[in-house]
Amino acid sequence: LMKSGQHPIVEDKSGYHKTNAIKLLAAEFQISMETLARILGISARTLARWTSGETHKPHPAQADRLAKTLELRIHMAKVINKKAFGKYLHGKNELLGGLRPLDLLMAGQFDRVIADIAGLEEGVFA
Repeated sequence: LMKSGQHPIVEDKSGYHKTNAIKLLAAEFQISMETLARILGISARTLARWTSGETHKPHPAQADRLAKTLELRIHMAKVINKKAFGKYLHGKNELLGGLRPLDLLMAGQFDRVIADIAGLEEGVFA
């Protein structure tokens, strides 16, 4: 994962805005904004404030989870067709103990999901 607290897609200077990144994540992951808020460890209202521009700077822990989620998106895009992101995230995964990757993300277990994706990338399934 990136060590920086910010991800390039979130920074205004790169031509992207946090609002666009958040909406892109929800659309590509085929999840609701409420589910994305749970992944980010925030309330749906806080996420709404971010996307409306009412709140500009997330708490460092929230910024870290957003950066991890964006980093996860990059890993997924290397091995999974973007149209299949939702199917992967919503599907029960035997290698994750029968849990859905989405459940692990909502529990803050990004590393387990990234490790699973790395296994897919390397062709390791056990």
